[in-house]
Amino acid sequence: MKTYLAAILGVIVLLIVAGSAFASPVAQLVTDPSTVVWNYYVDWGSHPTLGTSLSPMNATSNGGMDVTVSDFGVFLLMTQGQSGNGGNFTNGDNIIEDPFDADSIVVSFATPVYSGGAQMMSNGLGAFTGYIKAYDSSNNLLGSFSEAGNANYNADDSAIFIGVKSLTADIAKLEFSTNSGRGGVMINRLEMQAVPEPGSLCALATGLGSLAFFVRKRK
Repeated sequence: MKTYLAAILGVIVLLIVAGSAFASPVAQLVTDPSTVVWNYYVDWGSHPTLGTSLSPMNATSNGGMDVTVSDFGVFLLMTQGQSGNGGNFTNGDNIIEDPFDADSIVVSFATPVYSGGAQMMSNGLGAFTGYIKAYDSSNNLLGSFSEAGNANYNADDSAIFIGVKSLTADIAKLEFSTNSGRGGVMINRLEMQAVPEPGSLCALATGLGSLAFFVRKRK
């Protein structure tokens, strides 16, 4: 009897842990990209040819997910380290820039995602504050976050990473911006998570499987 009760309690704990991953949506700031399992990305180098692009601009991820990028009027697309293009991304990174002060880069997903983010810097050198906002498909604000950064031309991969993750696939739009007076915003490769974390699925499957096993055994 004690063994049976202990097993049931263990199953309940597993279900609680797994259920927390599928609870009501809660948006959280992501500053360390290694904490999220990214499934897709958009590399701005091929959407379109590097140069100037009018807003809005359509792009497609490596896995075929469509996104639309919009801002005040035009984008500048460039590669870190080429033709005098500087920043504190890594040399070879493809970058999309909104050159207008106090404007933003808005990324809309054709299919809502669990998480999204990118490295960011301001167009103006020095200390800045980076902002990110996440919205659902009804344009409801899911979360608004900020992170301090420092823009330079060292090409040392020190650009801050700023992103948002949610417990459900409800992020339909992300807005990247910097504080006023910083001369616009730049981001590199857009990272996306379009399927849930493997650990959450495993915990849920394990809990349900264990519960079914003990129910059959009890009968």
